[in-house]
This record gives sequence, C-alpha cells and structure tokens, in this order.
Amino acid sequence: MDKLNTSSTNEAANDKVLLLIQEGYFNDDAFKSVSKETGRSIAAVKSYFHRHGGQPFGIHGNSKLTCEQEKMLVSMVIVFGMMHEALSIKDLKEFTEEIFSIKISKSWAGAFIKRHKDDIGLRKTKLLAKKRVDNSIIEHVALFVASIEALNATFPYVEDNVFNYDETRVFVADEGGVQIKKVGKERAQHRGVKGKTIGSLLSFIGATGHVLLSVWIFAAKKEKGNDNNQQNTLVNVDFTLPDVPSYPKRGQWPRYYAWTDTGYSNKELHESIMECFCNEWLKISKSRYCYVFGDQLGAHKSETVTEKCLKSNVLTCLLPANTSHFLQPLDDVIFARFKQVINLEFQTYQLSQKTTSEDIKRIMHKAAYHAKTLAFTVRVIKRAFSNTGMFPWKPELILEKAKQNAGEEMQATKHQYVSMMKKAADLKMHPKESSTKLSQGSVRVEASTAFNPFEIIEKAQTKEKAKKKIDDDKKKRKAEAEKVAQQKKQAKVAAVAKRAARKCTEHTCNTISRFDDGAKNWGKCINCDKLFCPKHIEQYKEHVKTCYQDSSSDTEPLTLVEI
Repeated sequence: MDKLNTSSTNEAANDKVLLLIQEGYFNDDAFKSVSKETGRSIAAVKSYFHRHGGQPFGIHGNSKLTCEQEKMLVSMVIVFGMMHEALSIKDLKEFTEEIFSIKISKSWAGAFIKRHKDDIGLRKTKLLAKKRVDNSIIEHVALFVASIEALNATFPYVEDNVFNYDETRVFVADEGGVQIKKVGKERAQHRGVKGKTIGSLLSFIGATGHVLLSVWIFAAKKEKGNDNNQQNTLVNVDFTLPDVPSYPKRGQWPRYYAWTDTGYSNKELHESIMECFCNEWLKISKSRYCYVFGDQLGAHKSETVTEKCLKSNVLTCLLPANTSHFLQPLDDVIFARFKQVINLEFQTYQLSQKTTSEDIKRIMHKAAYHAKTLAFTVRVIKRAFSNTGMFPWKPELILEKAKQNAGEEMQATKHQYVSMMKKAADLKMHPKESSTKLSQGSVRVEASTAFNPFEIIEKAQTKEKAKKKIDDDKKKRKAEAEKVAQQKKQAKVAAVAKRAARKCTEHTCNTISRFDDGAKNWGKCINCDKLFCPKHIEQYKEHVKTCYQDSSSDTEPLTLVEI
C-alpha cells in the first residue's frame, strides 16, 4: 500500500478506505490500516467515512456482493419487471447464488429489495409472494375457465350482465397524501407509511363501463349503554357524510354508507350489500341472470348469501385464489387511476381548506367522492375488463396470463441480454428440482376450487355433511368412552365392596382376608356371612350365639370353623 502523508486530505484517506474495502478488508481493519499510514485517529477516519464517504447501496466489508454486483442485480430485477416477469424472493435467491456463487438467505433477499426499493419501485415492478407464483395457479385457472364456460352454456354471458366487485381502503398519510391499498393482511415486519385508514370503498362495476353501486365502509364503535334502548345508543364515528343532492344527476349511481368495528366488510355486512345489489339488478331485469365476480374472501363463500342471490337471478362467482392481481378488473387499472386522481383532488381541496373554516374530514370525503366520479369512467372500466380477459370472454388470454404469472412463458434472446441475463433467464425457465428433505413449519392448505354459485353451494353442503359426520363420530366416541368409564366405575365399586366383605367385622381391626370365605383359623357366620380374623375368635363366638338367637333359621350355630 502506498504511503500516505499526515497532511493528506480527508478525501484521500477515505478513498484509500474504500479501496481496501473493495479488496476484501473488513471495515475496522481498513480504518486501522489507514489510521496507521496517515497518523489520523481511527475515530476520525471512521467518522468521515460514515458521514461523507460511505459506499453506495450500503456496501461494506461484510457485504455479500460488491457495488458493481449489486448494480447488476438491480438491473436484472428491473429488466424482468419490465417484461412482466416479476421475480419472487425464491427466484432472486437462486439467481444470486448461481450467477455470483455466493450463498445467501431469504432475509438477505428481502433486505436487498428494501435497499433498492426506490430504483425498483419507480419502474412499477416488485417481488411477488411465493403463493402468487405457484404452478398450481395454472390448474386452478383452468378449472375456473371450465366452470364459467359450463355456466355460459345455460346462462348468456353478455356485456350488460357481467360485474366485478372488490374492496379497497383509503389511507391518509401524516404528510397529507392519500393512498389506496388493497384490503388484506400486511407482511410480517412490514414498514408502512405513518397515517390513518379512514375507511374502505367497495365498488360494483359492469362490463358496460358503468358503476352499479358503491359502498363506503367506515370504522365506528357503539358506546356502551343499555341494550334495551338501541335506538338511542350513540355511535362514535370519525367521518362526515356528504350532502345528498335533491335531484340526482344523470349517470350518478347509488352510494351506500355503513360502519363496522374495523372499517372493513364482514360476513353480516356482506349479506346486506349483496341484498342491495340484487335489488338494483332486479330493477334492470327480472328475467335474466347476471354474473358477479369476487375474490376468495371468506364472507364471499357464504352458502346462505349465494342461495339468496340465486333467487334474485344473481350468479356469484369466485376468482381463483392468488389471481386477483391479473384477473380482477378493479385491480387492473381502475384503482390505480383512482389513486392518481384522489391525490390530486385531495391536494386541491386541502389547499382551499387553509383559506376556509371547513372541516378537514369533510374536505377529504369531498375529494374522495369527486375522485371516484373522475376515475371510474366508461373508457377505464371497459379497458380493465378487456385487459383481464373477463369481457369479452377470452379464455386463451386468461390461461396465458396464468402461465406468465407462474413464470412458464418467458422469451429471451442473446441480443436482449448480457451473459448474466441469459443465465438468469435459464434459471427462470428451468428451476432447480426441489430436494426431498422434509420441511418443517406450517402446512399449506389447498385453495378453494369452487367458482360458480352451484359449485359453492354443493361444496358448502358437502362440507356441512362432513362436519355433521365428524360431529356424529365425535358423539359416538364420547358415548362409548362414557360407557367404558361407567363400566370401570362399576367394577371399581364392586371391587371395593368385595374387599370390604373380606375385612374383619370388628371396627377396630383392619385385617383383610386373601380369600372371599376367609383364610385359615378365620371364623365365618353361616347365618350372616360375617368374617372374624384369628385375633377376634372370642368375638366370633359371641356373635354366633347372638345371631342364632335373633334368627328364625333352624341352622345350628357354629362354635368355630377352620377354613
């Protein structure tokens, strides 16, 4: 290493530290080496490095990859994302190990995405969860297509009778921005934006490009009070309803408002919402059936709701699990458009609020209502149905999307990728065979394969029969167990009585005979079968006399028996 003078600048010393780190030195070793050569203290070299001269992407001596390798890996993730082949954590781990011959863990892959989320996020690409890139999705989508086509043979599938519904939450960040997020659980140890969820929006859209109805769901809790006076019970809410227009304009759709403890839909509320939808559909047609597609939420699988909808000519169909990101029209471009519009509208209303005394909550809801009117346009809704293949019905496009999502169809040529990209593409198309090592952890449950209303009802009935059979078997086992317990109890009581019968009659004596009729030199009264041990033969003789006198039997009393 070239000698550094004590008068060298901080930049020169820091450059030397970076050079040593790239050569494989640990941070502390690099600081000590540069400190020795320059005469500066270790603390001074370390402080300047962390404040001004740290490696980009947080590279240090303990890093798995170098700065150039990290840049290459980021470029690879972006390229795959631009080709609509988003990588999973498993893919990223395998690619890194094969390309750079470095062993990494899944947690390292997650930390890598956090470090580069800005570069990756700007290009609309992200890592998919493992369950969303499983090959079983292709099989479930094929079953879904076959199920819907079977319904099409009986019930016409036309533009004005195809609908989709989904729920999304409206989130206001502390800095004033508004975000639209899909309803569901966050990942473990997820770092989100600080703010507050003001409620959720559930929308029903049709393939004609119109909104049939929408439901705003807010979080509210009833104050504790007398249950007999429910009408006067106060509700603690954090929202304001907009003013209802006296004369609705043409093109406006019904808007409903509801509240739950969580601010999201539940089983009871879903039943009421579907009842409202059925009423709206019956206003359109009382003789034709309509298709309503939703996701695999537990409340959507209710047998009771499905049967009620069938009576109103509504076919409630379910999309396959983990496919809503490419099969559900609302998740295609509609909610994304809503997010863009609501941010602009909220900023405009927020700016006007500073010059007025209007409540910020009322302003926020005005922005949300106005944003939905601007975002849910006929062109956007029709494009969403067409992109997903839901209408016009395109089974080939749906199956192709499922295969692309599972990573089975990917095109790569030597003119489009460098050598690293080629190797990554080869790994993507030919993944390693899974080892036979038994894995420990949670058991994976197969997703539901019931998609049309008749399959949902049939599966619910089958599930109910299986549940009833399990309950009957449980009751039968319980009755048998109780019978065995009763028999054991009776046998125990008999054993205690039999043991008591072999005990000496004298209260102060605890001697017990080994046999039922007594042992050697024991006395037994033939009249009352009482036993006396050898120690109480005199008491036995007295008992025999007394027992014979009191008895009407003609049997001669025994003076002494040797048994």
